Amino acid sequence: MGDSQSGGGKAPGPTPSDAPSDDAAAGEAAAGGKGIGDTADEDLNPFNSDPYDFDPADSAETGSAEGKPLSRETYSTMLIPRLRKDIVHGSYAPGGRVSETQLAKKYGVSRTPVREALKVLTTQGLLANKPDFGAYVPEISVERTTTLFDTLAVLEGGCGRKITRLITDDALNTFARLNRAMSAFYRRGDRENYSLLNDRIHHAFVTLTGNPDLIEIHRQRMAKAQLIRVRALDAAARWGAAMAEHEAITEAMMARDAETVGRLIEEHVDATCRTVCEALQKL
Repeated sequence: MGDSQSGGGKAPGPTPSDAPSDDAAAGEAAAGGKGIGDTADEDLNPFNSDPYDFDPADSAETGSAEGKPLSRETYSTMLIPRLRKDIVHGSYAPGGRVSETQLAKKYGVSRTPVREALKVLTTQGLLANKPDFGAYVPEISVERTTTLFDTLAVLEGGCGRKITRLITDDALNTFARLNRAMSAFYRRGDRENYSLLNDRIHHAFVTLTGNPDLIEIHRQRMAKAQLIRVRALDAAARWGAAMAEHEAITEAMMARDAETVGRLIEEHVDATCRTVCEALQKL
């Protein structure tokens, strides 16, 4: 991964002297500005890889897309991230039908690009489809949640161990800036930007390996887990604990303690899984 360190020993962590404040880092993250992954260093490009293939301009939007008709040229490409955002943030209840006709009217397009977008989201696991009913948001079971998060824990934990040993000091500093930005969003109570940055950090654990097979597997699982992960943040106690766990992961990464990083990531994902399963059992 382009590490400039020589030899097989443990490399010292970086000690930046001009680290930006949490609020400044959060502002850069929300705006997509320099210092949060926008860099000329090719080694840091994975930080800009969106785990859900969002269009960069669309994923930065914080307002509703309603009333902003899409041009014909964009078709389903622009619809996919907008519909994904609606689904994840509860615009459609589990089991609720997602109407092609209503979506076509809402976004000012024909039903064809809507149908194509719904097919993509169905493939990604965010929607299901029934004959004579159409697309709908699937119910989330405890069993499926457990197997999904077990997969993410093993995948992210193993990748976390690998990248901690190999990535550059610049990449470690980028992780630290991302974590400071996420901390600022947490203190502000900004769940939406926190969630976006949290997902990007989790995906960076994998993208920084440079392994396209691992990246694709992780992207598919993240899309399915996104619906579930948001539910965990609804519990205030879990949100605070999750932020503290990210702080510990970042500290271990800066110390280049690969085994601790892997263990903490696995424990972090497992804790989120337990919170979600407890919430599902109460429904």
